[in-house]
Amino acid sequence: MDSSAVREDPNAEYSRRLEAHRLKQSYYDHGHKQLGIAKLVLAFTALIVVVWALKSRAVAIVWLLVPVLAFVFLESLHARVLRSLQRCSRIIAFCERGLARLENRWMGAGETGDRFLDPAHPYSRDLDLFGRASLFELLCTARTCAGQEILAQWLLHPASLGEIRSRQVAVTELRSRYDLREEMAVFGEDVRSRVRPDTLTTWAEAQLVLQPMSAQVVATVLATFWLFSMVTWAIWGLWELAFASSVVNWIFNFRFKERVQKIVPAEMFASDLELLAGALARLEREKFSATKLVKLQSVLNEEGVPPSLSIGRIRRLVECLESRRNLLI
Repeated sequence: MDSSAVREDPNAEYSRRLEAHRLKQSYYDHGHKQLGIAKLVLAFTALIVVVWALKSRAVAIVWLLVPVLAFVFLESLHARVLRSLQRCSRIIAFCERGLARLENRWMGAGETGDRFLDPAHPYSRDLDLFGRASLFELLCTARTCAGQEILAQWLLHPASLGEIRSRQVAVTELRSRYDLREEMAVFGEDVRSRVRPDTLTTWAEAQLVLQPMSAQVVATVLATFWLFSMVTWAIWGLWELAFASSVVNWIFNFRFKERVQKIVPAEMFASDLELLAGALARLEREKFSATKLVKLQSVLNEEGVPPSLSIGRIRRLVECLESRRNLLI
């Protein structure tokens, strides 16, 4: 069958992708079980080597490194297989939801949006905008509260004719981009399970508690001076300089500790930022022609810098705030 003809039939395209990913899922599931058995065998082998080495001393304990290194390698491979298995499961769920919509089996399986129901609204009840088997449940694929709120506002407030047409053109363009929709669905599941948008936004919009450049310069100078004082103490016995440097560093630590601790909770957002950077990078690689999609893509850019790079830079800075690496904590 011609591939373009298949793509024009959403039911056939979803079915084809569903079958392909179920085969992949079976393959990865088999690999998952095999690797699990292999890891058990290696663990048992390592135990035998330890017992043999301790009892007979005929085998050096260093041979324990062989099964240990093999176990580490298999553990890394197993983690990759599990990630692939999870990805297949999410894509399968995405295809199944698509088929359910096409076959009118979607009722009761999605977000109902009951919290957006306003009894005083002029048409929300009459048009079944929210609730079970509602328009919101049919349309909503959002994975965050913010996304669901935007969809609810679109349904509750009529748009202009020009806006409606621009949205329709955008939907028409996105309709056949199955790969993009699959990948964003996979990202979406991670966003729903891991990202805390409200808390992340509150932290990002909070006022500055430090002047980054000045604090960084002072901290670098003090740390360098302290290391120099340790060297002079070790070589020439000038403990006074080391003591004075330590006191100055302690004062600096005491002075800025409270401010830094207000930033350190951002460590919990490192994985969130990494995930968002990945999702944005995927959108940045896509080339759109619809005016609304092009505009949305351009809005994300700040002074020509792709948002994935900006968020990636923030993530790297956040990771530097880990307590074990920060002498101010």
